Amino acid sequence: MSRAAPEGRIPDFLVIGAMKCGTTSLYHDLRQVPGLFLAEKELNALCQPAPAEVYQEAFRRARPDQLCGEVSPDYAKLPESAHVVTRARVLFAGRTPRIVYLVREPVSRTRSHHAFVSSQLGKLNEGMGRQIDQAVRDFPRLIQYSRYAWQLRPWVSAFGRESLMVVRFEDYVSHRTETLAEILGFLGINPELTLRSPAIVRNPTEGRPLVTPGWRRCLDLPFYRRILRPLVSAEMRERFRNWLLPRSQGRPAAPSLETVDFILSQVAADAEELRRLLGLDQALWDLKEVRQQYLVSSP
Repeated sequence: MSRAAPEGRIPDFLVIGAMKCGTTSLYHDLRQVPGLFLAEKELNALCQPAPAEVYQEAFRRARPDQLCGEVSPDYAKLPESAHVVTRARVLFAGRTPRIVYLVREPVSRTRSHHAFVSSQLGKLNEGMGRQIDQAVRDFPRLIQYSRYAWQLRPWVSAFGRESLMVVRFEDYVSHRTETLAEILGFLGINPELTLRSPAIVRNPTEGRPLVTPGWRRCLDLPFYRRILRPLVSAEMRERFRNWLLPRSQGRPAAPSLETVDFILSQVAADAEELRRLLGLDQALWDLKEVRQQYLVSSP
């Protein structure tokens, strides 16, 4: 992959999601690689009117020999993210970024998404209750974000199938070093990496620090975003959150079998489309087997 000029750097690669599929862990793993320079996680430059200016500031400390990248799951959250690919087409005019997209068994991802949002405080909770059986019907995005082919279609249309690498969350967590080596190879980096903490799972839903309304107001202050945040490492910010913030409660109750069937009915056609998109003989998950797991555990 050709590197962008040091002046006016834009990303060589993007990790676009999906939400609750291991993007935070992957972000921290990629930050260990000397040949890569990562912008702050969820920079969301492509959600802003002038992404080139945001990237120029984010990558100003990158060496010319490093590949620059961004990890922002908000880039694959249709329908909210519909404008993102339009901005990406303009930004990357004449260039093709490498795009990594993590996916997860759809019911598990939907459950994790619900547990995450419903445990938040203040406006971040979005009024979502702790009962997933009702939430998936009141908040369509809980399932929409699990429709991976739909989320990927605009990116493939803009940059081609060859620009895309889809990674199963299940493979990443069970064979983390090997999967990371494959990702680095896709990015054009020699995959010689020893993880410092390969067993750590970042940003788990259970027991994670909860951002209070007061803390959120501080994080939104221009002084923090522009001056203080760049001076504090991601690891140190994580330590502060762990020390100072309250913890989320346990997982909500599992969905009923009826709700599992509802989720699977909404993603079945998309799962088949994803199989065709990736040129696979079999789908990434056996949805009948997924249902059977909940059938066995149902009272």
